[in-house]
This record gives sequence, structure tokens and C-alpha cells, in this order.
Amino acid sequence: MLLGIRIKRAYTNLLDCRSPLLYALFDAGAIFVQPERIKTFMFYRDERLALFIDGSNLYAATKALGFDIDYKLLRSEFMRRGKMVRAFYYTALIENDEYSPIRPLVDWLDYNGFTLVTKPAKEFTDSAGRRKIKGNMDIELAVDAMEMADHVEHIVLFSGDGDFRPLVEALQKRGVRVSVVSTIRSSPPMIA
Repeated sequence: MLLGIRIKRAYTNLLDCRSPLLYALFDAGAIFVQPERIKTFMFYRDERLALFIDGSNLYAATKALGFDIDYKLLRSEFMRRGKMVRAFYYTALIENDEYSPIRPLVDWLDYNGFTLVTKPAKEFTDSAGRRKIKGNMDIELAVDAMEMADHVEHIVLFSGDGDFRPLVEALQKRGVRVSVVSTIRSSPPMIA
């Protein structure tokens, strides 16, 4: 177990550092950096950092790879590695259901020091008559990251959504180091 990620199955060759914009750090369900690339991803104890977790994207990645995340350990590990200013978690919630499977996680994260950003999910029926739920949090995450850029030196983005590429570029232009945690082992791959 490393950085709060518990391994259920082993996978290999998930590290993808081909793009200078992306540091894909998932490998075998654990976060690590290949020895030859050890200098591409470092934390400095005196740097202020913030975590931005795209909840639905991270949930899809962990489900596809078959592992769970210990968010308490994840948060404490980043606090140990630098001066963590804030850990954001973004998710859409179904408000009209009696029980939401994500509600216990959201409550726990809120109680344990994460900043929760939520909005009601939109429910609709597609042309085949199937119930669909939509709740995209990309804009909220991007706006918060840009606002936080003046207060941190390093942002860790937990998402493989290619829509965040312009955000990563904009943050880097402001002098913020950006690390993206994602996977290419899902179908379809989440890294653009």
C-alpha cells in the first residue's frame, strides 16, 4: 500500500510519462514512479500543495482496476510530503433517492478534512428508455484550481479526463507544478 491505495490485483506498465503535461502515476494500483523517471515527480517539504479529486473519474478508474482508496491515508501522505493547503473532492449527488451509495463516503470525507464540492445530478431517460444520470463537475474543479493557483506551488489532479489539459497548461503558465494521477488501463483509456 502506497499513498493510500490498496492493491487487489496486479497490473503492469500503467505509467505513462509521454506528455510533459501529464504525470500518470498509477501503476499496479499503487502510485510510484519508475526508477528512470524518479526526478519527474517530486514533492518538496516546504511547498504548498492542493489535491483536486474528480470523484466520478477516480471512482471509475478504481472500479476498472479493482482496488479501493484509503482517503485518510492518502490525505495524511500528502500532508507528510508537503504543506497541504486543501484537498478538494468533486462529485454530483442524486438528491431525490432515499439512499445514495456515495453519501457515506461524502459524509466521511467532509468530516475528515476534505473540502467537498457537490451539486445535484441531473436524471434523464435516454432514447432507449434507460435511466441515465449526469453530473459533470469539470467547470467547478477548473475554476477552483485557477483560484487556488496563487496560493500553492503544486497541484495534484486525480483525473484522467482529457478536458483538463487546457487547465493543466494554464496552471503551468502561472508557475504551478501540476501532477496528474490517472490510468491508461481502463476501457476506454481516461488519459487524453
